[in-house]
Amino acid sequence: MKDLTKGKPLPQILWFMVPILLSSIFQQFYSVTDTIIVSHTIGDNAMAGVSSVSWITALILNFAIGLVSGFSIFTARAFGKKDYDTVKKSFSQGIIIAVIIGAILTAVSLVYEDFFLDLIKTLPELRSYAHDYIFIGFICLIVTILYNLCVGMLRSVGDSKFPLFVLIGAVIVNVGLDFLFITGFKWGVTGAAVATSISNFLALIVTFIYMRKKYDFFKINFKDLIPNFKVIGSQINIGIPMAINWVLISIGSLFVQTATNTLGQFYAISFSAGGKIEGFAGMALSCLGTAFAFYVSQCYGAKQYDKIKKATFQSFILAICYSVFAGCLIAILAKPLASIFLSDVDTYFDTAKIYIYCDCAFYCSLACIYIFRSALQSIKKQYHVYIAGFLECVIRILFYYLSVNYLGFVGVALSVGVTWSVVGIYVLIVCLVCLKKLGKKESINTDLQKI
Repeated sequence: MKDLTKGKPLPQILWFMVPILLSSIFQQFYSVTDTIIVSHTIGDNAMAGVSSVSWITALILNFAIGLVSGFSIFTARAFGKKDYDTVKKSFSQGIIIAVIIGAILTAVSLVYEDFFLDLIKTLPELRSYAHDYIFIGFICLIVTILYNLCVGMLRSVGDSKFPLFVLIGAVIVNVGLDFLFITGFKWGVTGAAVATSISNFLALIVTFIYMRKKYDFFKINFKDLIPNFKVIGSQINIGIPMAINWVLISIGSLFVQTATNTLGQFYAISFSAGGKIEGFAGMALSCLGTAFAFYVSQCYGAKQYDKIKKATFQSFILAICYSVFAGCLIAILAKPLASIFLSDVDTYFDTAKIYIYCDCAFYCSLACIYIFRSALQSIKKQYHVYIAGFLECVIRILFYYLSVNYLGFVGVALSVGVTWSVVGIYVLIVCLVCLKKLGKKESINTDLQKI
């Protein structure tokens, strides 16, 4: 447990970020292990099938995870106020909502699985792989949502280390089970999905036990699971805009995947490899944004507004520096990185590099999004987060219609960077305006009390 409001902003954010970054690295290994093993043991078609449905699972999961992430922001504010009773209530009520949402999403996903595969125009040669992988993932949605809730709650009280240790263990289990189920039992793509689901379940159990033993405010019983509609209302007020934001982003990404699939199998495989590299490249920015969000949330609860403004400026400069470095590095190492995900890299690299290079050129815009969007959601300006998500969705779709018929795969690749630029400018301007006003209302009230 760590009070992030004490000490200088940037060192606190960086120390808190390091375990989150390491967790994300292992999380990426977690998610791409299936892709790599499937590609090199079953084939590139299987890899593309597994990767193509990641946009579907992201669309469904991001709503739930965005929602529980909002609960974590609410918890961090309560922790910053030293209101530990509300911290406990936030966790218990979060469990209730997570289970209900998870059950609904599981039922809907299973019923409309074929509809989702048709929606993204899944190619016939990839469909069986996509179906086998996504079916298991849908069954285990509740486990994934509850695990993300627990991790978010731990980070909200300043504990970012334990989730790292659990994730390392989960990755090791996942890799072992992948080889056992895919190469040993010959379960194919289904084996990869089962391995991931078992690893998620074990991670959830270990994390929940740790929370109960380590922190008194996470020791809940059946009495705590009685709905508290005041707390639920406050959580949903933060969580819904974040959930909608992530859904809108996923819809835009889903549209890009659909557009790529219509271009043919060759482009679908190239796009899948480029997307995996993008995930690794943006990882540090995402982790910085996460650590920054929890820092700002605690400071907002403690009413330390000057630290919020200082932290925003310092984090943004750091994010820009990283973006320039990462963009150059990935452009140089594009082919070795692509070879990790492609068993036949020489065939697909000339196309995959188009997507990779387009991404690299716009990482600074992505830095704006992660920092300023995190600031807005943490200082109760979450409706701007919703608008940013709406913009991201609409711009991707519009750019596709305007460019893909003339530019082909280049238009698909550019749609990502152009979207990042527009959304980045929007959240930057709005956040600067909001930060300028931050704390002024409290100062006016204080002066009136003195009079």
